[in-house]
Amino acid sequence: MSTFARSKIIVGVDYARISYVPTRSESMKDPEPITKWPGGSAANETREKVPSKIAYASENPDKLTEDVWGYGVFPGLRSYCWTKLLLDKKTCETQYDDPLLQQAVGSAIMGLPPNKSAEDVVSDYLGFMYQHCLRSLEEKMTPAILAVTPLEFWFTMPAIWSDQAQFATKRAAERAGFGSRPQDEIRMITEPEAAALAAFKSTSENFEDVLQADTGVLVCDCGGGTVDITTYTIRLVNGEKKLEESCVGGKCGSTMIDRNLYNVMGSRYGSAWTTVAPDRRCPGSRFMNEFENHKRDFGSMSDTRDITLRLRLKGIEEAHPSCVQYDPEEGEITLTNKDMKRCFDPVIDKITTLIDQQLKEVKKARAPEIKTLVLVGGFGDSQYLFKKIKVMCAKYGNLFPIVPHRPWSAIARGAALRGLTGELVEKRRCRRHYGTQFSRTFRPGIDKDEGDCYHDNFMDKKCKMGWMSWPINKGEILSSDTQRSIGFHMTVPKDMKKDQRTKSLVLYSCSLGHAPARWDSPGVERVGVVRFSFDDVNLKKLAKVKRGKLGSRKTFHSLDFELQVGMSSKSGVLHFDVCYEGEKCGTAEIEFERETDADDSSSNWTGRMSDLSFDSYDD
Repeated sequence: MSTFARSKIIVGVDYARISYVPTRSESMKDPEPITKWPGGSAANETREKVPSKIAYASENPDKLTEDVWGYGVFPGLRSYCWTKLLLDKKTCETQYDDPLLQQAVGSAIMGLPPNKSAEDVVSDYLGFMYQHCLRSLEEKMTPAILAVTPLEFWFTMPAIWSDQAQFATKRAAERAGFGSRPQDEIRMITEPEAAALAAFKSTSENFEDVLQADTGVLVCDCGGGTVDITTYTIRLVNGEKKLEESCVGGKCGSTMIDRNLYNVMGSRYGSAWTTVAPDRRCPGSRFMNEFENHKRDFGSMSDTRDITLRLRLKGIEEAHPSCVQYDPEEGEITLTNKDMKRCFDPVIDKITTLIDQQLKEVKKARAPEIKTLVLVGGFGDSQYLFKKIKVMCAKYGNLFPIVPHRPWSAIARGAALRGLTGELVEKRRCRRHYGTQFSRTFRPGIDKDEGDCYHDNFMDKKCKMGWMSWPINKGEILSSDTQRSIGFHMTVPKDMKKDQRTKSLVLYSCSLGHAPARWDSPGVERVGVVRFSFDDVNLKKLAKVKRGKLGSRKTFHSLDFELQVGMSSKSGVLHFDVCYEGEKCGTAEIEFERETDADDSSSNWTGRMSDLSFDSYDD
């Protein structure tokens, strides 16, 4: 059997980017990105990213006979992109809800086809990515060898996404075919961690004197739709440099530069711009492709120079004969240095504000001083952005900005490195509070609001539900494979049958600095319902108690459970175990909220417990 067959291939998937590396590599080899993509003019080009677009034949019957994706989506098609952002139902859609942008690109931005969810569309898109990944690997090692070579996929996800969105990402990948072969696996990693791995490798080779132990490094992932920032402290552990999160990271909508271009065009030409044929102004058109080239080069020369860029755009003169900055003979519009700054500066202002906030948070947390700022992501390669960041860093004195090699594919390459080299980040910060709801005896004169009150027949008392216990706190340091316990008490009938031993517990989260006391407070969100069984508990050995009103007293068993919540360094998503007396007592899984779920915290609550029958505590 060949060397390939005896090893496995580690594949990093950053939605629209894929990098891979075989584990047979004897050294910390830099993963190789896929740079050949099917469709359109990209067939003979080398690019580290494919457009995250998909178009369905059913919606384009006069133009398509089959669904197309990536570079195969040509201007004029009804298509969809940025769908990944919609996996998180908490995404603030108003950041992208711009009429001029919608008019310019139609349904492609932040839209969904009829009868399809965001997870459906993401799964369809990833299905094309999976098949292309297999074809690309077959070219490297032949189909026969690939068939017996395990593939370990590492998928990236934004660090501050909701738990629901993280699970949806993994579920969409599984539906797309990833991990479907018996020998294959799917792992998850946050985008900042993947970026840190790639940046750490690149900067370690070229800037070893900068990455010093007991100093801070800020990783700024400037992607297409969002900007993620995470700060790490470099620690020396057994002679190796490891990272730990200094404080909870931040995120903002990066309000695409393309969006700002549409605003410039709309304010200058009005309806003449929006009436130009879509295939002349939409993503993939000659106009937008030329702008993309100028966008990458902007800032390579002095930004004070009075530049003039020319872009082909025929059709505006038909609706606006006296167009400014337009050459009707050549069919070209011109963009000045001022115009380009109108596209760039609002985005950069958001990035620098976010960086400044993070630096203040690090200082407030008394973490080691940040000495290195690493820019990754597609926009991280911008010369104009780098110059602006460099000016900002100079104000802080010892802050040194770095752009690692090939920032476009840094996250996908970092994800592959995670599988090859192991864990770099040893300690993380919990990004939200987690807790459960409980009831306690109603306190007359104190609990003035009688909402959520009920009569507990078991205790024969008036109780008020909706109080929150938060045993897992935002900002708490979590080591690899750390688990936190949420204790709760339950009473069950003496004659309960085994097939009835399934209960549920509603899990809540909160991203505020201080978690509120009640479930109905602003900022408290339902994560989902944890359903668990306790089949292995021998009820006959438990103490019995008689409770209830005289004449109708019943015998119950009393049980103290622990819901253990953890996040494996490989799974990357929450996992749950329910334990009794320190041992797992059955299965546990979470059902996440859906967009159509009623916002009622008690709809799936199976037990309303008084303060005497429910306790919550940390381990």
